[in-house]
Amino acid sequence: MNLWQRHEVTRDSSISLPRISGTGFAALDLIFPYGSDPEETEAAYLAAAGGTCANILLTLVQLGLRVSFLSRLGHDPAGMEISIAFRRAGADVSPIHHDKTIFSPVILQYLRSSDQGGHDHWFSRSYRGRKLPRYVSVTNDQVESAIPILEQSWAFVFDRLTVETLNAVRTAHASGALILFEPSSIEDVSLFRSALAYVDILKFSSKRLDDQLSKAWLTEVPVVIRTLGEIGLEVSFRDRPDLYHYLPAINAPRITDSCGSGDMVTAGLLFWLAIQEGRDQQIMLQGIRKGQKLAAMNCAFVGARGIFHAMDVASIKHFWLDASMQAWLREIRRINPTAGYTRIERESIFLTLAPHGGSPLVLG
Repeated sequence: MNLWQRHEVTRDSSISLPRISGTGFAALDLIFPYGSDPEETEAAYLAAAGGTCANILLTLVQLGLRVSFLSRLGHDPAGMEISIAFRRAGADVSPIHHDKTIFSPVILQYLRSSDQGGHDHWFSRSYRGRKLPRYVSVTNDQVESAIPILEQSWAFVFDRLTVETLNAVRTAHASGALILFEPSSIEDVSLFRSALAYVDILKFSSKRLDDQLSKAWLTEVPVVIRTLGEIGLEVSFRDRPDLYHYLPAINAPRITDSCGSGDMVTAGLLFWLAIQEGRDQQIMLQGIRKGQKLAAMNCAFVGARGIFHAMDVASIKHFWLDASMQAWLREIRRINPTAGYTRIERESIFLTLAPHGGSPLVLG
């Protein structure tokens, strides 16, 4: 029986799969095609729920785990679209709160074709001179309401750190949850140091945080994953912080869009840990490698989670857990990189902007 079949048996049995909860960045990704002008208001685009924490949790729920997302979004089209994505995937959306006083984050992603050079995509957090809405933390009331969920969680994931988030981390940790932290910046050193005391896995980008993270801090964390961009990543364990396990990136047979690669690594790792019995170093390294393979597969499609738009989950699991990359290459030749998306034309756009001090401006 292969790995995929073993997991399907587990799903069909009376044994419940673990619950993973989390809080952090969720946004509506608006993906513009090759060559789009950032100031062009007539361009069609693709839309999908995104953001690091949202990508990780959406991937995990589609892979079959139980997921609860603790989030505070706007009561706007972007926020509703994010909630709908979680609901359709089968996640517990009861901890998502839609606040009429804020706006949901929106990210514009522009794709580059290979003949344009540089990276295959770039992002913008502004549109026509106006900043797009950004992340807003959950409230303490939300955390209090989510305590039963946090206490039942096998793992807790977060990528944004606030006092409220740390309260959620403490609650999950006290009940034995595996805590994974994937920071993108360090805004409050004291708060960051406090959070590390509860973290089991710290994953960060060397490009973003090497200059801010003290090596002494890293020795406090059981597992540290330092990503190195397109060349791979390195892993260290608390019992031997001076020993680095280098895992080179897995070559992607087709690179359409590398957005979301890091999120796929994290999701793949957590899924692997969830279906294994144990968290030892060998299983941890296996899980990271599985995550790297999922990331390489996802590069064949547009968007941070493009593979889950283009293919059914059973096929994804088969090619991910049991098939070779050569078999995967043969498979993707027949699948369009934008498969599964609905192209949204300019006249039906629902992008909501938050102007400087005023009512939201709805285009379209």
